[in-house]
Amino acid sequence: MADESKPPFPPFTLETAKIKVKAAQDAWNTKTPDKVKMAYTPDTIWRNRDQFLQGRDAVREFLADKWATENGYRLRKELFAFTDNKIAVQFWYEWHNERGQWWRTYGLEDWTFAENGLMRKRQMSGNDVRIGEEERWFKDGVDVNSVDIEEPPYIAPMTEEIDRLRREIAQRESELADLKSQLAVAESQKRETEHSADAQKDWKWPLKEDEYERYSRQMIVPNFGLQGQLRLREAKVLLVGAGGLGCPAAAYLAGAGVGVLGLIDGDTVEVSNLHRQVAHSTSRVGMTKVESAITYLKEYDPPLPLPHYLPLNPTITYHAHQTHLTPQNAASILSSYDLVLDCTDHPSSRYLISDACVLLGKPLVSASAFQTSGQLLVLHSPPGRGPCYRCVFPKPPPPESVVGCGEGGIIGPVVGTMGVLQALEAIKLITRGGLESPSPSSSSSTDAAAPKQITMLLFSSMAENDNMFRTVRIRGKRDDCFACGSGGGDGALTLAQMQSSLDYVQFCGVAQPVKLLHPAERIPVSEYARIAADRGSPHLLIDVREKEHFGLSNIPGSVNVPISLFMRPRAPTEAGTPDWMPADLPHSAPIYVVCRVGNDSQIATQKLKELGLDRNGERFVGDIDGGLRAWRKDVDPTLPFI
Repeated sequence: MADESKPPFPPFTLETAKIKVKAAQDAWNTKTPDKVKMAYTPDTIWRNRDQFLQGRDAVREFLADKWATENGYRLRKELFAFTDNKIAVQFWYEWHNERGQWWRTYGLEDWTFAENGLMRKRQMSGNDVRIGEEERWFKDGVDVNSVDIEEPPYIAPMTEEIDRLRREIAQRESELADLKSQLAVAESQKRETEHSADAQKDWKWPLKEDEYERYSRQMIVPNFGLQGQLRLREAKVLLVGAGGLGCPAAAYLAGAGVGVLGLIDGDTVEVSNLHRQVAHSTSRVGMTKVESAITYLKEYDPPLPLPHYLPLNPTITYHAHQTHLTPQNAASILSSYDLVLDCTDHPSSRYLISDACVLLGKPLVSASAFQTSGQLLVLHSPPGRGPCYRCVFPKPPPPESVVGCGEGGIIGPVVGTMGVLQALEAIKLITRGGLESPSPSSSSSTDAAAPKQITMLLFSSMAENDNMFRTVRIRGKRDDCFACGSGGGDGALTLAQMQSSLDYVQFCGVAQPVKLLHPAERIPVSEYARIAADRGSPHLLIDVREKEHFGLSNIPGSVNVPISLFMRPRAPTEAGTPDWMPADLPHSAPIYVVCRVGNDSQIATQKLKELGLDRNGERFVGDIDGGLRAWRKDVDPTLPFI
């Protein structure tokens, strides 16, 4: 047994890796368990989907059971990637059950080899697809290597599997990093206890020695000092949202030394987040945003040897709330904190957070950012005297005017600036004693004084004349405010009402799908694809997205006429046929309109008919149902959809 070997041996080349893959394919197609098991080390480890095996005997038993039920089994394996001693494989095999139903199984395998060429470790993940007799690739008598395997049936599912594996790896790495962090902190504390016990007995300063060193640069700032640092250490701050605002705010609050930092967010990291949500990374795509952000805050310093690995700030306690904030859980979560930062991006969330802060007596720092501008507000500060979000914005904006970053766009440094400013306002509140309850004597004199003027900070990154920042006065606390007003009465907000009967989504409204056109005025993307392919069929395709979207991707042959052009009033001098209309377009040639998802195109279609471009029904004018999203899904999956 000691002389067992199976060439080719690692390290592999492209040629030897391919040989290894095809040898495995041929062996498995014999369906002989005793033969196949000899390609593995005696102590081989297998993970086959959710089954875990160890040793040749377990492998043999598994294969015998497998081939006893998978009738007509035929397999194809192809090299996917390789390193010195590892090979990744794509596979497809077909089989039928006892009832004659055919199945195709496909997926990925990851192989690790010993020096003697035997496989030490095999990991497999796969999916099963029901197929008909006519859909079989590996029919009897057909060489499996000669089959032309089409890309669409397997690339997309395998891409999903790759993404899942990457997410799992990222999660495991995060868990490992967290354990290393805990170990490093524990070892550091142990060394400190063992080697500095006597010194600690004589240490009579309010902060620990390493805290003086860590925070010295901010403590020497006038009006900050030791008292400010002690207040930070005692503070418990909650960030609602771990995105573009929450990421920079969390980093600076952790660096400043707040005692407890909580993060709540129910979303996961997406690639499109990374240009602005700086706490996340490509390796953590698919991980929850809260977990990813805390991983970032506990980042290691790679140049240091392992015993010196420490989190960004080992004195910080991080609380992870991997869920969305709701009326039902808001009170239980917020009650544990002294200060709340609203780092969300939707009106319904802002009203909910503000209401909860009012009911629980928590100051609130609220910010928002869109495209190239942002705004910042400090609300309910001091609690009971400062205005809440409803005082400033009694009515939510029309739902159709609420545009997210996915549609309107956002510049990364803009939202980053607003997040940093939120952290700054939080630090100001904490270090200046804004979280402390006033003494009875000071409160009586304060009540008599005029309330502090409330302002909103506006940031315009593209403003001319260097006027990027400006402040505007806003209304103060309103006596008739539903949430914080002093009028009282049966209509005043209560905790029970917030948790049971108040519908924040309904209050803010939901933009309803646009349904302006009759079905006869709309065509599916498949029909337009056929029309576009018929070069003898003259027509005009108008893309009504704004020029920034159009410039990123578009259907070949389309003409960009932004929806904003349709929506503005026409001057008397603009009467007649628009100047963007091709002069040589035949009178009966149809006009098709496309947009991002099929809403603006309906509005534009109506506008075109109002201009008389349908020639009283002589010309078809209609839109493409589903827009470019449907075009990408059903016609051209390579089209970037932004």
